[in-house]
Amino acid sequence: MTKAEKAAIMFGLGSTALLAIYSIVKPRISQGSNTESLIQRRNAILNKDNMRVLYSTMTFFYLQGYKRTGEDLALLKEVLDVAKPKLVALQISEKQLEDEYRPILRNPHLQEIMKKVDYYLKTNPEEVTKMKELDFYAGLENIYAMHYCQQNSCKIIPADEHPSFYDQLYTQKIGLKEVTKSGKVEIPENLKQLYQSYDMSDLEKTEEDIKEDIYIKKRADVFVDKIVHELTPTFNIIPDVPYKVLVGIVDPKLQNMIAKEWKQRFLSIYGHQILEDEQHNQQQSQIQ
Repeated sequence: MTKAEKAAIMFGLGSTALLAIYSIVKPRISQGSNTESLIQRRNAILNKDNMRVLYSTMTFFYLQGYKRTGEDLALLKEVLDVAKPKLVALQISEKQLEDEYRPILRNPHLQEIMKKVDYYLKTNPEEVTKMKELDFYAGLENIYAMHYCQQNSCKIIPADEHPSFYDQLYTQKIGLKEVTKSGKVEIPENLKQLYQSYDMSDLEKTEEDIKEDIYIKKRADVFVDKIVHELTPTFNIIPDVPYKVLVGIVDPKLQNMIAKEWKQRFLSIYGHQILEDEQHNQQQSQIQ
């Protein structure tokens, strides 16, 4: 074998070895780069004023106080892309989901409309609010989340009661307060069930206090209750993964109350301490 042939063989072997090493190292470099990018994106989400991120050994919960702007819809898109949730909780009732949103999801043009929405969210989010195709859509954030779950196999949780439920409860509370204050012995039939659990301290509450109890505190309690119910383990032939990543989209006025109730509920039921990221805690303490 000539020196030239030996050199050619050595070159070939060396090139093969280098190629093998490169094929192993490149995916790791790429994976490391992707992980770093994901961490950066997640940190950017945490720095948003209307985001709370709550986690324990059981759940990782992104809670967005949604303000119905193009910028907030763009943030929702980013949260869904980064979190890749298995569950998405919305402030709608089961009846609203079936009666108001299912027909929209069956619209044959929805896929095309959502592509246009995604384009604007990447280029100019506020243009989404001017789209004529969306004029008849209430609750675009809900439709966007539902469409996402259709495409990515996650589950929507209708985590609220119908608005009429709270309106009726408010009317009953006000009526019971008036009846109790008047000293009437006979409680009207429609108020008897509520009277059994009536807190006499409510007599001193103003109408605004009662509104807050029902439309803020009660709604927050219902929201958490419905999610916790969904997380309750059930018997399956194939064991379910206990760890869940969730996204919740809520009225900003309820966000802090829901976060507080979420922490208390997990501590009392599971004995799990719900934590928030250090960055967010520092930011909140500076604001306060």
